[in-house]
Amino acid sequence: MKFNDALKENAVVDALKNQGKAKHKSDDDYCPIEMEIGRQVEKEHVDSDEAAKEIAKDHLQENPMYYTKVLAPKEKEVMDITMKVLKKNGYDSLEKFWADSKKKMAE
Repeated sequence: MKFNDALKENAVVDALKNQGKAKHKSDDDYCPIEMEIGRQVEKEHVDSDEAAKEIAKDHLQENPMYYTKVLAPKEKEVMDITMKVLKKNGYDSLEKFWADSKKKMAE
């Protein structure tokens, strides 16, 4: 990556962090599995992992289960990413992940 490209990338990430719906929110404020799915999905639209993560946080700020409940059922590519991440984390279905997430939120 060229130096000027790195500067532009940092500027994009800084702008996303400072003006998005999730501004000043920590990664820990979100479900790590939803964050991983979101980062991978958004990485298809931007070059930077950090920018993808900030976009994912904005979506998750609107709906904490945006990628698994809203987007995955509508888009095959997102479902493929979702199932890959879920399997990596010990889930074999969306329903099991949702049930486990519901229990964790109730605690």
